Amino acid sequence: CPIADGGSIPSYVQGTLIRNGGGIWTAPNNNDEFSHIFDGFAKIHSYKIHNSQVECQSRFLQGAWYKAFLEKDKQSFPTGIGTGPVLDSTNKEPKLGMIRTLQALINSATIFDNTPVNIWDYQPHMKESGSSNKRKTIAALTDAPPRTTIDFNTMDTISSSTINPLASGAKGYELMETAHPMYSQAKMAAVGGEGVDTYNVAVELGLQGPSV
Repeated sequence: CPIADGGSIPSYVQGTLIRNGGGIWTAPNNNDEFSHIFDGFAKIHSYKIHNSQVECQSRFLQGAWYKAFLEKDKQSFPTGIGTGPVLDSTNKEPKLGMIRTLQALINSATIFDNTPVNIWDYQPHMKESGSSNKRKTIAALTDAPPRTTIDFNTMDTISSSTINPLASGAKGYELMETAHPMYSQAKMAAVGGEGVDTYNVAVELGLQGPSV
């Protein structure tokens, strides 16, 4: 990756910067258009800085939601519930209808795993490693239960899920979860990040009603 101003990267700058965000917002054949920035298909960008050189790569997360889009030859979106409504790109009106709503509910519960909002490192103590038995992974998040596990070195999608597989103490169906968790600061200070816990806030719907 060239440096825009023709300068150089200081030798003390080392590490990997990973960013996440939507990469596709429109589908030409069906006039589909996402109306919110958090609904685009997740695409990650990695910048590895070493010895004043930058190695860049980007790729779409290969989850069920994106694969459903590929099965339609990238011409129309799978029907789901997003942060904003899917619009008709010709008139900018929301696409509505009972059948569409029913399909959106089914898809959101069974295949929706799009995670374009944030990247989180659940293993902050683990360094980059080429060892297959100690592969470092990171997670792509969104403000909903889905999670995508990614290989830190290759940026390959390892797995994805429609629910948060790491949640503990669940009391009902998880409706929402923030894409901005936090580490346990006390444990980070005590053990230098080794085995540090991640905390987050979620909204669940159970027999006793909603809970946080």
